[in-house]
Amino acid sequence: MNDASPRPTDNQTKLLEEILTWVKVANYDRVFNTLNSILKTDRERRIYQDTGKKTQEQISKDYKISSKTLTPLWKKWERRGLVAREKRGQYRRLLDLNDFGLASKQTTQKKIPLTPKE
Repeated sequence: MNDASPRPTDNQTKLLEEILTWVKVANYDRVFNTLNSILKTDRERRIYQDTGKKTQEQISKDYKISSKTLTPLWKKWERRGLVAREKRGQYRRLLDLNDFGLASKQTTQKKIPLTPKE
């Protein structure tokens, strides 16, 4: 198969990465505030972090939320630019809450043994 789309040069890639960095820095506060205003509960933040990682069925089971409640939530997040809908109809989160210090404590805590392993 012949790929007709041109590949970016190394200089173009570096320039795009630099532009992306500046865009992120310039908009950090706005995105942080938007996330805080939309994802109001710890439960919503955990569901958001799992969006795209787990299936709808897994999320429904893990968070005891019906698809009738979950689907409108994802549609709301899609309208606000927080998730994207994939080809198969599954949603995928576009931001990582860890980048904004907003991830649920339950999703970021690692189990640390109380005693060192010998």
